[in-house]
Amino acid sequence: MTDAATHLTELGFTGLEADIYLLLLQEHPVTGYRVAQQLGKPTGNVYKALETLEQKGAILVDEGESRLVRPVDPVELLAQLDRRFASRRANLAGALENLSRDSEDHRLYSLRSYEQVLERVRAMLTRCETVALLDLFPGPFAALKPDIERAIDRGIAVYLEVYEPVELPGAEVAVSWTPEQTIDLWPGQAIHAVVDAREWTVALFAKDEPRVVQAVWSASRFLATTQFACLASDFLQAKMRGWVADGRSAAEIEELLESYEVLRLRHTPGFAEFRAHVAESVE
Repeated sequence: MTDAATHLTELGFTGLEADIYLLLLQEHPVTGYRVAQQLGKPTGNVYKALETLEQKGAILVDEGESRLVRPVDPVELLAQLDRRFASRRANLAGALENLSRDSEDHRLYSLRSYEQVLERVRAMLTRCETVALLDLFPGPFAALKPDIERAIDRGIAVYLEVYEPVELPGAEVAVSWTPEQTIDLWPGQAIHAVVDAREWTVALFAKDEPRVVQAVWSASRFLATTQFACLASDFLQAKMRGWVADGRSAAEIEELLESYEVLRLRHTPGFAEFRAHVAESVE
């Protein structure tokens, strides 16, 4: 099977349907009988596949007696598939939302693949309501930058610690105090993300390939509030070191710290939910 045929089957074509469509791209218009001859397939099977391809909008059939067939242009076909997928995706999203239960889960879950980790962090940023804290090595930052920018556009307060200078308008950025040493010390590329002190992900990827060394996610409010406090402390420490290096006075530093009031744990939704949960369990 060619690469093109493989990709077509991944989009829902059968192997025979893929072969027919690819043949028609090279030779058209032709009869179904001619297609069967060219492919060396039973005529009955080919005619059934042609009927299905017509229903899928992949071919056009001449209304004359000869019933000549020709393929729909690939650009047009892909546009149809995009719209069909978007419609089905929207229907599925609505059906799944009706089934979803939004309840706190105290467990810790392993994430196994590079894309799974990135999608989890993207989903966290989408769910975020107030504040996101992220500590990202260069590779993960590059992969997640568009998603962080979308969160900023929604009005999310984003605080980011990075290991090389970056441009990210609308976010509060702190460059690690010893970025080169940290990157050299760690045996890979790291992600540490917490949103709203409700959920968090920490992951380590291999240094030179998109492979997970270890990664976990949790929506435990206890764990998330703890991680939020740790990341906030690391972020402010990096900021303060920069202020000291710039020659800021103690009074100036104190004033600057007050401007980061949103990083106080008591202002986060997750900490309020954690306190309420503990109070309920005591009662």
